[in-house]
Amino acid sequence: MKIILSAVIHSSEDPEKVKQAILNIIDQNDEELIDLQSDRIIVRAGTATVDKIIKSVKDKNIVPLFLKLLNAGRGKTEYRLMFNRQAAHAGQIVICDDPQESPLEPIYLILNEEAANYIMSKVKTN
Repeated sequence: MKIILSAVIHSSEDPEKVKQAILNIIDQNDEELIDLQSDRIIVRAGTATVDKIIKSVKDKNIVPLFLKLLNAGRGKTEYRLMFNRQAAHAGQIVICDDPQESPLEPIYLILNEEAANYIMSKVKTN
């Protein structure tokens, strides 16, 4: 299973700081593929990162919000969730339900249906 984390890099930002914010979301045991472009960073990761995100959601007791946002993508070819970039830079996974909640634009988590179904089944179990 593969997921994608993506963020825009503004001209006023240090690309390494944006990269580090995304890498703070990635599980350290996961293999990642980093594509650093001039205006965007794209990181591909796998199951270990998905499990880290699920643990964070459960630990913060935000399962209903998480499922609501994930279910909003039903019927589409990909699912998108947003994380607050500043929180990620500080090592926290904070979900946004509006892009305005992350002043420098959010980090996008992009899932295919397989990953979304995996997350939904794992989040619902204790």
